[in-house]
Amino acid sequence: MDKNKRDMKNLIKMFEARQKAEEEHEAAVREMTREAFNTVMGSEADAAAATRSPASDFECLIERLERVTSRLERLPLLRARTPTPPASPAPSPVSEPSLTPQAPCFEPTDNMSVNGYQDIVQGPLQVYLQLSQQIGGDVSSHANLVNAAFQAQLRYIQLATTRSKPSQAEEMQLLAPTSEQISAIQQFREKNRASTYFNHLSAISESIPALGWVAVAPTPAPYVKEMNDAGQFYTNRVLKEWKEKNKTHVEWCRAWVQLLSDLQAYVKQYHTTGLVWSALVCTGLD
Repeated sequence: MDKNKRDMKNLIKMFEARQKAEEEHEAAVREMTREAFNTVMGSEADAAAATRSPASDFECLIERLERVTSRLERLPLLRARTPTPPASPAPSPVSEPSLTPQAPCFEPTDNMSVNGYQDIVQGPLQVYLQLSQQIGGDVSSHANLVNAAFQAQLRYIQLATTRSKPSQAEEMQLLAPTSEQISAIQQFREKNRASTYFNHLSAISESIPALGWVAVAPTPAPYVKEMNDAGQFYTNRVLKEWKEKNKTHVEWCRAWVQLLSDLQAYVKQYHTTGLVWSALVCTGLD
């Protein structure tokens, strides 16, 4: 138990260091962009700032408060985001799958854990993807990233059936594809804060760390529920805004909550105290 806590603390420290570096880089880019804009536009930029209305300032303050609140809410969830080792090569840009999700066809296996996860991908995940496509826009684009994250996790679970549990350093490497997709999902929300569907994007971004259950022991199923509950603050906002305007959004909220509920049930059944690895000995990475 103590070892698990130490390992998790190390993962969190590495992730926080990585996040801090990324934030510093983003701040530097923003500052350079601002300086370049002021250099080109000169007094026009100052004039625009001078004419900004109090209402605009108030909206800006509200947006900043929501951003701070969102960050504070995510602090307990950092353990779900397993970072890649600092020495690993820079990940290639995450590409979005086709805008039209196609239900995958899987070969039957003799492993009940793999079959159970395939059922999730073929069933509740497809319902969520289809409703996202019906809504369209940012919701559809965001759903493509979610689909990629579930596909990456399926490959990780399949790998676990073929080898013994890896070392902590190797585990972070193997988790990198899922971790990168989770980051892409959350970054998409941050880049589209002005979106009409911001609450939809937030509902997914706040609960997608549920896929971090593979790195949680000894109670991964309750952890999935915790993440599902975290996202329902925003699904409730979606319901309040859209229930009288478009029932598809209501169905979309139910589909996402159901997807994570099914994931929780799957984890409880097949990986009660943590991801199950094979007893086979692996001599190295494939």
